[in-house]
Amino acid sequence: MSWQEFKNIPNGTTVFNHLASECVALANQYTEGVLGAGFVNVKFARHWIDNPNVQSVHGFTLVPVTDAREGDIFVGVGGPYDGYYGHIGVVVRGWDGSTFGTMEQNVEGQYVSRHNRGANNILGILRPVNAPVSTPAYTTPSVGSQGEGIRAEGADWTYWVPGTSDQMTVQTRLAERGYYTGPIDGNLASEASVLAIKLVCGDFGFFDLTYWNSEMNKNLCHGILLMAQAYGGYSGRMDWQIDGHVWAAFDGAVAAVVPIPTPPAPTAEPAPAPIPEVVPEPTKTKPTVKPEKAEHKPKPEENKVAETTLTPEQITVINTRKMATDAQIQTLIATAKEIPLDDPNAPVIPDHIAKPLWLILALVSSSTPYAFALTVIDWGNWDATVATQAAALIVAWSGTLASVLGLSRFSKSTPK
Repeated sequence: MSWQEFKNIPNGTTVFNHLASECVALANQYTEGVLGAGFVNVKFARHWIDNPNVQSVHGFTLVPVTDAREGDIFVGVGGPYDGYYGHIGVVVRGWDGSTFGTMEQNVEGQYVSRHNRGANNILGILRPVNAPVSTPAYTTPSVGSQGEGIRAEGADWTYWVPGTSDQMTVQTRLAERGYYTGPIDGNLASEASVLAIKLVCGDFGFFDLTYWNSEMNKNLCHGILLMAQAYGGYSGRMDWQIDGHVWAAFDGAVAAVVPIPTPPAPTAEPAPAPIPEVVPEPTKTKPTVKPEKAEHKPKPEENKVAETTLTPEQITVINTRKMATDAQIQTLIATAKEIPLDDPNAPVIPDHIAKPLWLILALVSSSTPYAFALTVIDWGNWDATVATQAAALIVAWSGTLASVLGLSRFSKSTPK
């Protein structure tokens, strides 16, 4: 593994070394995989400083924290680091007067993350005898060669704006990846451009988004340099001087590690409903030969007595009697038979009384309900059909009962 490949390990990656994944595992991955210095077989991170054999066997020199450079190893104890086991990491940005940049594991979780560390609680800095990189001398670009000049200055940082075409390239790259939503106008100093740069640096751990605003600042310059160094191949000085070389490396870093979002699949339009086929209606033709009419056979109930030979009262009685079923007549007869006429002790009406009584009952039972019904029709203006049917039922019932009683009594009163 090369030094550049080691630095390109993304944040969030868990590095395993000899089945371990704590902070020491990342340091041993560096010493074995990059330096070829072998596995440092100690229990705790602090032993890399406490045990002098580590320096002599694996080829390290102990230097002060103010001399920290790329490729060094730092060890801290207490404060932000564990007070007993200590903590270890690899330096990826040299000391700038207040901090140095690091790659570490097992800080936020058992995965790689990048941080800025100060001098407090640093137990020591180990420099490999055969350092993987050498810091080249920094050459300040001339105005017009790598940019249009200094656009903004701070006490210890400088923000150079590259040529217009280069600025448009960075804007296009950020827009493709969903970070930039402004116009492609080549103005990286615009509010939308600065916010997009801050957001992409923050998503990869190179900028603290609590400093969110629309202006370029020292922290963002630092984040741009870190991302350009980690993923864009930048190997210049880490001194917060943003020039055309840094922008080119930053653009390469965005292209290398930020994926282009996949556009959502288009929603399929519903298929149009099929047009129903119009079926012509069949032509109606009139039959040429008229069908013969079937002979009309009257139903049994149609054989009525000719109404011209009967009075209305007789017609009503006849029709009413037809409405009574055999079961109803048998029920009335059975009821009449239950009257104790065969009782020898029952009083017997003489013939000269029974016969007239039977006749009177028959007449009354036939005429009185009908007269009553006609009176009701006149009073209430009822429908004639309804009243006739009601009167006919009364006539049928009372006439039948009176006849049965009268005949029974008549037969019983006949002398033996």
